[in-house]
Amino acid sequence: TSQALADPTLLAEGVKLEDGHKIQLGDSDDLQIYHDGSDSFITDTGAGDLYIQGSEVTLKRGADTKLNKTLYGVQVTGRIDATDIDLSGTILSDGFKFMPEVGRDIFIILISAI
Repeated sequence: TSQALADPTLLAEGVKLEDGHKIQLGDSDDLQIYHDGSDSFITDTGAGDLYIQGSEVTLKRGADTKLNKTLYGVQVTGRIDATDIDLSGTILSDGFKFMPEVGRDIFIILISAI
């Protein structure tokens, strides 16, 4: 399966690998982390789920925050492309009430002027 590097650079801060070399974890190398010189990748091919844990989780593209874990779920900045979306229940945010109804128009109501 995988081949260990003959001389990875071990530093006090961690392990340094050249571009294109992967950190492979698991008996079947089913979690891989690598950088190809331009882009960075985390690949999980195992049977289980990939969990990203932390009290604050933020996904960025460049300096722009695109997805941020919040107390109540997630906050998305930018456009969401989806083939299907389910917005069940009433969602309150910043004085607005969002009332989705299946097969009906969507209503966004201002509860109070802020």
